[in-house]
Amino acid sequence: MKIFCYDEFDLNYLKNLARYLFFAILWSNFLYSTDVPEKKLKFFTLDWHSSVTKDLIDIFHDLGHEVTYWSMGLYTQRVFRHDNVKNDPAHDNLILDLWNPGENLLKLDEKACYEFYEIHKEFLEQFDAYIVSPHSSLAFIFEKLNKPVIVVNAARYEFPFSVGSSKFNNLNELLIKRKASGDFFFVSNNKGDRYYLEHYTGIRSEFIPSLCSYTNAKYKGKNTTFLVHKPVSKDIIESLNKLFAMGRISYLESFEDIQSTFEYKGIIHFPYQISVMSLFEQYYANVPLFFPSKKFLLKLKSQFPFILSSLSLSPCPNVVNSPNNLSDPNILKKWINLADFYDKKNMPYIQYFSSFEELNHLLKVVDTKKISKKMKKHNIQRKKMIYEKWKKVLEKVAAHPSC
Repeated sequence: MKIFCYDEFDLNYLKNLARYLFFAILWSNFLYSTDVPEKKLKFFTLDWHSSVTKDLIDIFHDLGHEVTYWSMGLYTQRVFRHDNVKNDPAHDNLILDLWNPGENLLKLDEKACYEFYEIHKEFLEQFDAYIVSPHSSLAFIFEKLNKPVIVVNAARYEFPFSVGSSKFNNLNELLIKRKASGDFFFVSNNKGDRYYLEHYTGIRSEFIPSLCSYTNAKYKGKNTTFLVHKPVSKDIIESLNKLFAMGRISYLESFEDIQSTFEYKGIIHFPYQISVMSLFEQYYANVPLFFPSKKFLLKLKSQFPFILSSLSLSPCPNVVNSPNNLSDPNILKKWINLADFYDKKNMPYIQYFSSFEELNHLLKVVDTKKISKKMKKHNIQRKKMIYEKWKKVLEKVAAHPSC
């Protein structure tokens, strides 16, 4: 057997060579690295539905960015006080700039948005990018700034316009044009609105579910009864009389303290929509949730007008393949299949019942503490996924030529 050995000179040579190669690689990586240092972006947003925006504010701040928020809605103080609302004198006149708050939101149109831009353009210019949510109509405000706009699609995007109207067509033209130019970045927080936006504009948005950690409340489950989530119609309440009489369920006409709702053993939903922010709030808080099965939901819709009553803002009963043609059973089933509460990848461990009798049985035997623990474990991974997806979107925004 041959044995190879090196003298002292050879060993020193190899050591020096290794050191040289190590530092050469480090220096090369420094000189030719394609990694761009992350930039802290300054965002501006305004809306009238605070939950969507508050969620984004928290995520963007955690990722190292700044968001200035002006609220136009009375809904803002529902369960929290915004710690990021800008205390600016111009904010007091904001609603008057856009519309008379005593009138319908239909007063909001391109003209109102352009007027708002003219009044506040010097203020708006100081930001790197803008957020539009949950409806896209406010995008007209930022059209002339030629900077990145993140459009967060969290409800039928055309509101307050009607499908087929000239305002609707103008909105589509704006969104399609700015998407093609690379100025607008589209995100949908639910699969239903992702489908809806793509149907009318051809725009395929990024799907990033809402997280809603802002409530800072967690499931306790100390109460002996389950809560029927509001809103719900009187005829559905009457169908639950047996469960009320048994003391198994409760219903609150109104509540301000969200933590008090998490004291119940679980929350039962009879959905009027395929995606609502309260569902994200409850899921992140690890609250056991109960929904009708898909088949039972279809049956309930045929019996109770309240069920999925807010699914369409622009009914088109005779238009073939229209997402607004809910008289088409295939379209209705498509919406149901895209509902947040049937997305077992994003929201596993939701409990389903196929009748009122099965709901009664389920509430007797379900182990709510076990379900909550599973949700808590899943929410760790879910939060990580949501943050990673938003980080990628923000990196694309930061790479925009104007930033």
